Order: sequence, then structure tokens, then C-alpha cells
Amino acid sequence: MKHKIYNMMIIAIQHFRNTALTKAFWISTVIGPLFIVAISVLPSLIASDPFTLDDDNLILLVRPDDSALPSQLPDALADRGGYIRL
Repeated sequence: MKHKIYNMMIIAIQHFRNTALTKAFWISTVIGPLFIVAISVLPSLIASDPFTLDDDNLILLVRPDDSALPSQLPDALADRGGYIRL
């Protein structure tokens, strides 16, 4: 019985050496998880751009009658890629 277990251990060690000690095994061990993360994370990062003003937002502005804010607001939004419709 001991002889069979010893032979199986020798075969297992040889198999481990033939597979785990190759360059391809180590390269795939490092690049594989990076590839999986890139496939799962990059599409969502590319699809979402937090700096775009694609959606129309309604803003209600309450101000005193003599305020200069309405004349400055279109220029400030145009600098950031937005627009205003009065």
C-alpha cells in the first residue's frame, strides 16, 4: 500500500513540475485575472462619462429683480459645454 502511494506522489510531483514550472503557466496566472477584470470593468467605465451634460435638467432660479446672475449664467454654462433656455 505504501508503495502505491509513494508512486502516486512521484507522478503528482512530476506532473506539477511539468505544468506549474513553465513560463506559460506563470504568464497566464498573472495575465488571466487582469484580463477578466478588464473585460468586466472597462465597458462600464467607457459607457459612463460623468462629465457630460447629455440630460436636460430643469433648474428653477429665484432671485431679486436687480441680480446680474441671469446674464452671467449662459456664459458660465457654455464654458462647461451646457446651454440655457430662458
